[in-house]
Amino acid sequence: FLTRDSEKAKALEGNARRQNHLGLDTRMIYPAQAAQIVPGLNTEGLQACAFNPDDGVLFPFAVVWEWPRSPASWGWRSTPSPG
Repeated sequence: FLTRDSEKAKALEGNARRQNHLGLDTRMIYPAQAAQIVPGLNTEGLQACAFNPDDGVLFPFAVVWEWPRSPASWGWRSTPSPG
């Protein structure tokens, strides 16, 4: 997560501390470190960067688009509900 806003930077730092308290490996990193992780990142004006090497991203669109196909691929058939 990145921010160019100083108030949001404070919140981001607080969130990282909270996540650490919960056992997550979230850490605050320098903009140059963020640029190494994301080549081409515009670091101009960045106030804070948080990173967790164990995080992942799930884009729900792919799940929603594929959902109707999944049961058929498992051999399931759709039947109307009674009534």
